Amino acid sequence: MVGAPTFWALGYTGQGRRLLVIDTGIEGTHPALHTNYLGRFRPAAQVWHNPTGDSIPWDCSGHGTHVAGIALGLDRQAHDTIGLAFQATWMAAPAIKGGAPTCAGTPGPSPLATFQWALDPDGDPTTADFPDVINNSWGGSDTICAAPALYGPTLNALEAAGIAVIFSAGNRGNRPDTAINFPANINTGLVNAFSVGAVNQNFPGPPRAGFSSVGPTRCGGDSSLLIKPEVCAPGMAIRSSVPGGYAPLSGTSMAAPMVAGAALLLKEAFPNATGEQILLALYRSAVDVGDPGEDNFFGMGMINLRAAYDSLVSQGHVPFFPPAERDAALGRLRRPEGACDPIVTPTVQLYNHGRGPLQTVDIAYEILGQVDTLSWSGLLQPGDSVAVAFPPLDLPEGPQWIRVRIVTENGQLPYYTLDDRDSLQIQVVRAPALTTDPGPFTICTGGDAVLQAALSQADSSVRIFWWDAPEGGTLRAEGATVLLPAPTSDTTLYAGLYKSQSLGMPDNSLGGGTYVQGTSPYLTFDADYPMLLRKVTVYPLLAGPRIFEVRNDQGQVVASRIVDLPAAPTRVTLDLEVPMGKAYQLGLNDNGLGALYFNLSGEAFPYVSTEGFFRITGSGGGAQAGKYYFFYDWEVAYAAGCERQAVRLRPGTGTIEADFSVDRRLIDMSNDPVARFTNLSNGASSYHWNFGNGATSSNPNPLHTYVQAGNYTVSLLAEGSAGCADADTLQLTVTGTYPFGVSIAQPNASGAWRLYPNPSEGEIFLERDRAGSGPVQVRLYDLQGRLLATKTARGKRLGWPLPALPAGWYHLRVEADGQVQQLRLLRE
Repeated sequence: MVGAPTFWALGYTGQGRRLLVIDTGIEGTHPALHTNYLGRFRPAAQVWHNPTGDSIPWDCSGHGTHVAGIALGLDRQAHDTIGLAFQATWMAAPAIKGGAPTCAGTPGPSPLATFQWALDPDGDPTTADFPDVINNSWGGSDTICAAPALYGPTLNALEAAGIAVIFSAGNRGNRPDTAINFPANINTGLVNAFSVGAVNQNFPGPPRAGFSSVGPTRCGGDSSLLIKPEVCAPGMAIRSSVPGGYAPLSGTSMAAPMVAGAALLLKEAFPNATGEQILLALYRSAVDVGDPGEDNFFGMGMINLRAAYDSLVSQGHVPFFPPAERDAALGRLRRPEGACDPIVTPTVQLYNHGRGPLQTVDIAYEILGQVDTLSWSGLLQPGDSVAVAFPPLDLPEGPQWIRVRIVTENGQLPYYTLDDRDSLQIQVVRAPALTTDPGPFTICTGGDAVLQAALSQADSSVRIFWWDAPEGGTLRAEGATVLLPAPTSDTTLYAGLYKSQSLGMPDNSLGGGTYVQGTSPYLTFDADYPMLLRKVTVYPLLAGPRIFEVRNDQGQVVASRIVDLPAAPTRVTLDLEVPMGKAYQLGLNDNGLGALYFNLSGEAFPYVSTEGFFRITGSGGGAQAGKYYFFYDWEVAYAAGCERQAVRLRPGTGTIEADFSVDRRLIDMSNDPVARFTNLSNGASSYHWNFGNGATSSNPNPLHTYVQAGNYTVSLLAEGSAGCADADTLQLTVTGTYPFGVSIAQPNASGAWRLYPNPSEGEIFLERDRAGSGPVQVRLYDLQGRLLATKTARGKRLGWPLPALPAGWYHLRVEADGQVQQLRLLRE
């Protein structure tokens, strides 16, 4: 209705132009907006005017996200164009709080301070880094006219800098006691301030939207200065971006960014025109609606891009024509699903958004501070795309950024530079290999099943969780060895590796505090990686059930748990799965049974986890802003390995009782490192022992030598002739030092070999974290230096069934890639 498709056909998309949205913020990760975020190209402080220093913009209500989408939104993967100037970039400031309860207490600058910041965002007056257009879909009382003292001089300065400043007229209807919002009612010039009314574009005419404020301004003046609004644009049920998706909204707040998007397109066509000249062109070329001539309902009428274009040409402005025949774009930079090895092979999707074919594209990629180039060649027709694969990348542990951009397209420098780049953060987690015996295990009637998982090397930071689904699901148990009742039907459980970290205030001893009742207060947190919120400590004053809720930035519940609390300090198990995201809230929905302790002092936001994946950023919702509410000593966990490993269980019909004892539960290795087990099972014919350290046995009454201190869960799976089994476990504590002074701990350096199980009754495994370039030769010697056996293999993991040897100590010599490593092996 405003003529945008005609401009797109000419190749104008807003490329290179900048929009500042002063509103409730913008959801910076929205698929229709994240590519256009100017913070991808400049420091966040120069494009996101927020005193808290957050690098990723957020939106406390969704209003600003909707406004930005109308001006320049484009979901590039879904090919969903919702904005006029979809190649323009945006800046933002969360300066508007009124009318949005979810914004109460959130940080942000004032609109006036943001106007002043916009004149020089980087603090360097020699750079032209200010926005081309500023959209203001907000306003205050229509009775305020403070132009001379505050806003008037500021708006004049913005106009003098060449910036087009646009305001929504307001949604006060045509009641006789109301008029245009402040500061849209300011009239220091013909297009200053430039206010926009709304029409209902769904009807012929189109008619003014009933909510759209009308003039005249209460700031005085005569003739055109007295008439408000300046122009009008569609504002009824405009579909645009909202946090989490898309929705239609109505208001002059939606009409204003229509005009802002039009101004961005005109600025691309006429880069030397000032903001005032562009607004005057839109004003003077508007299509008259309603009564003839300028009036206080529609202003000069509905904006029309082609008419404004012709108006500027008639004034002597020479248009710039973009080279639309070629436009290579990048997107969907991703790590392959299921990849968990530190050596990864990402892919990036190459799109042809131009009018002609693409034959060659050079893509620069940066990782770990090094820049290299991917070269693609072929024939990519307009509208098509192709996946371009990286070479294998060996990445260190932790968050690693990969950044890509197009260097040349068909041998020429790219013109459209907004969607010619992408970035991806890969969380690389190095963890031991996890193995399970998948079964199936048939469990006798009334018996117990034992779930067992083994690590390729000891790692105290890793935990093993058992789930009832390969992804997501319910957490059923924790530990390398778990005893569960026999299933009533065929059941599969899945073992996964997780790392746990602590987060938040450790307890309520720091600073003073008190109790508060209610559901409003919450802590806010970010998760840069999918998170399992395992446990928190709370201090209830009253006993009773509480509903713990994790909510997203729109207040929608994403996970919850009901817990019955005593009137005492309590460690609460929540096990809430939280997807990767920003601005989550952890709060209560307790139906008035609140009365939990919170800190009035001693808080020190943000609280950041050890590896930086998770952050408690602040609090909200309560009368005491910025205080630490309710939830202490968080235990958070995240997946640290490959896909979960399955173990299958099924019910049987036989009857067996597995039982055993040990000569002592506390083993002091300094005196006697050997544990002596006695089998007490009934009805069993075969036995499968696991000593909790990777060693196993099938002897009915085994002995086992422990060589490392620790707590071990020993399990026995006893099987009978009926084909079903029962299990039993017990706990051992091993202390002291192994008397022969031999350490089983293996080197942790990159490329070092790890030996397990050790001690071993038969087959051993050697493993390292990367494959070598040549063969691996292993030699086995006794303590007298006699060569007993050799093995040659390739790769990073090899198994070796040992020859028949008497129990005792042996040497392994491993040669690979010119390096030699000596290992000690205990044969049981």
